Amino acid sequence: MILVTTRFQAIAQKVKTTDHPKELNGLESEEFRKLFLVFVFDDGQCPGNKLHLLDKVMEKLKGSPLAAKTVGRLLRTDPSMGHWRRVLNSEEWETDNNGIMSALKLSYDFLLFNLQRCFFYSALFPEDYRFRRHELISLWVGLDILTPYGQNPTFEGGMSFLNYLVIHGFFREEETDGDPRYVMHDLLHELALKVASHDCLSLRLPNVGSVKIQPTTRHLSISTENLYMYDEVSGEKLKSKLEKLKTILKVEHLQTLLFGEINEGFARIFAEFLGDANALRVLHLLSMRCPVESMLRNFSGLVHLRYLCLGINRWLHPPLNISRFYHLRILDLELWKDSCNLPKDMSNLAKLCHFYTPSDGELHSDICSVGKLKLLEELKAFRVNKREEGFGPKQLEHLTKLRELGIYNLEKIPTEQEAAQAKLMEKKYLRRLTLDWDRKLSIVEPGVEAAVLESLQPHEDLEVLCIRGHGGSSCPTWLGDEFAVEALQSLWLDGVSWEVFPSLGKALDLRELRLERIAGPKEFIIERSFCKLIKLKLMWLGGFEKCGFPSEQESSLVRDLLPPDAHMFLLLQVLVIRNCSKLLGFPFSNHIVSPDWFPKLQELEICDC
Repeated sequence: MILVTTRFQAIAQKVKTTDHPKELNGLESEEFRKLFLVFVFDDGQCPGNKLHLLDKVMEKLKGSPLAAKTVGRLLRTDPSMGHWRRVLNSEEWETDNNGIMSALKLSYDFLLFNLQRCFFYSALFPEDYRFRRHELISLWVGLDILTPYGQNPTFEGGMSFLNYLVIHGFFREEETDGDPRYVMHDLLHELALKVASHDCLSLRLPNVGSVKIQPTTRHLSISTENLYMYDEVSGEKLKSKLEKLKTILKVEHLQTLLFGEINEGFARIFAEFLGDANALRVLHLLSMRCPVESMLRNFSGLVHLRYLCLGINRWLHPPLNISRFYHLRILDLELWKDSCNLPKDMSNLAKLCHFYTPSDGELHSDICSVGKLKLLEELKAFRVNKREEGFGPKQLEHLTKLRELGIYNLEKIPTEQEAAQAKLMEKKYLRRLTLDWDRKLSIVEPGVEAAVLESLQPHEDLEVLCIRGHGGSSCPTWLGDEFAVEALQSLWLDGVSWEVFPSLGKALDLRELRLERIAGPKEFIIERSFCKLIKLKLMWLGGFEKCGFPSEQESSLVRDLLPPDAHMFLLLQVLVIRNCSKLLGFPFSNHIVSPDWFPKLQELEICDC
């Protein structure tokens, strides 16, 4: 059986296989009322003096859950009677017979101006597009909705805007392997197209000739599909349509250009059309199969660029002149599929906030004198190199807006004073930190490495910490007796030589713990904080023999953590224990397959133990 849903009667008539297609109406009145009250009030209860206003607003929503969410959240933002009356008496209700689009437009009208702009620029993307966080935030930064000169990083401000739009129903958040995506309902996408029609134009090839063009258009997206179907004849037809389009569309005024897949043939077709596009601030080329200069011949002259995205380009290097785009705030090479050489003067991009790279972040490690990029918010890989100027720890001193940082080759730092130059404690926005020593190359005494790590204490709001290859004999005090990273959610220790391990009882938000390639610990202590663990991985722990509760507290801890109706690992989803050859058992070994003890367990691996 195939079930087809549509909002259009004409489509239903074309695809129907029955004489009487089922027409869906809104929710029943009582059910709709319950839903609407939840969106407006925390407790779902409406004060008596507002019931008459609530009932009148509900009548206008026609039982639509989407309208209930957007208008309900709108009423929730301001509980005053005056605000509710302004919503009820808005002229927008008179513009649409079914009430749903009127409700959505009304919710849009009450947004702050910057939030309206955040919403309507999404009209440049196809319906049902699954946005990533950094795509939306990068677009907003590139269009000056978010600026990097305030006190907070642009990512923090962008997430504040995005969360507001999600809460008020303009986007729906979907979790995908820890990487959330944001989707817009088709009615809201239709609204975005409507409110953005004077500024934004979305072209879908080959329908170029049938689109209504506004001469005020400043933002253009072009969707390309099935490029292999275009031969010389069809290419000439497209070129002719673009020439007509150019008589209306002022290409020289374009500020935004988003493109789908581009090959050499298409680049030649569009090169003449885009020849005067010299005022671009946002250039998003997601799938380039030819040099960008093939389509934008004046690429080096795009001095106003704020946001540049280049992706999926094989056998080519990024243009060397990108270091001359002095206004650039976002450089996105995350989908670049091949190795690439960056210009040596990348530190000229003093306004750069985000440089997105493939997951290993190695491109970050090539930036000489990175300390000049004082607005940078991610530096996944900084490799200490004492022999080459511009790669010492002092480069990190003024990068106060960093949210993510990885410091490698720490064995090359010989003193705690030099390590302290990084000033990690002052980076209050830092959320992810990797500290990496290469044990094979280290010639520093263990006591010196211990002092270096002690000097690399991060800010207390750090959430994710990874320490690899540290040769000191114990964990730093800020991770041990004087535990100072109480917001920690994820800890990964790999190849450390510690004999004294951190006590994680104060890490009350800990969600993920990974211990790997460590010879020292003989006993793994189950702390009070582990009741919130989602992932636990213990691998290649050569001396690991026993797992249990702290002996002096065992009875009370078990009683506190494991009351009769609950058990220890209620949230645990992943449990991996691998290559722990001396391990004799767990206090919960008999309960691993029990749904009462591990109700959310999805992945279980125990091998070579």
